[in-house]
Amino acid sequence: MKPYHFVIAYLMIFTSLYASTEVVDYHGNNLYFGNFGEKNEEVQKRLIAVKSSSFSLDLSDNYLDDSCIETLLSTLSSERAIEHLVILDLTNNRITQKGLLMLAPLLIRDEFRWLVAPVNDFGIEGIRALFSDLETFANKKSEEAGMDRENLLDTWLSKVIWVPETFDFDRLPLTPSSKEAHKQYYKK
Repeated sequence: MKPYHFVIAYLMIFTSLYASTEVVDYHGNNLYFGNFGEKNEEVQKRLIAVKSSSFSLDLSDNYLDDSCIETLLSTLSSERAIEHLVILDLTNNRITQKGLLMLAPLLIRDEFRWLVAPVNDFGIEGIRALFSDLETFANKKSEEAGMDRENLLDTWLSKVIWVPETFDFDRLPLTPSSKEAHKQYYKK
């Protein structure tokens, strides 16, 4: 990689981090499988309104499960809003390993910055399964595009915020870039 590539990459990251991002906020709206269908129509209307610009979707502190994640991803894709989603906050829901793995394709998009999902039901086994899925993506992409597999994997994994803010990141078995990502996200 040529030295100026690092400067270009830095400028792209800096610009994307500080570009204005609209927040679509459904924090603590008591969303769950039984009412997500109706609420999804409302979400869909709001996504149509913001899909031309970058946006963050806050679905934290609800009761969303894997079926809700499937519905959400379908809605985001059908409205092409997924192309503009940069942050998805699913903190404190009921997402299992299955739902977490459905979200893996978000992480490989360059424009996507954070998948925030502490306090869910996927546990360390879900993170291991996600790592395995991302390894498969990284192997394929490194072969197709001649990109560094380890760098891709590290970049994608550092987009996942899965440890609650109250934990001491330095004492957890996180990669250095994942620790730094958690600290940056929580601004510690």
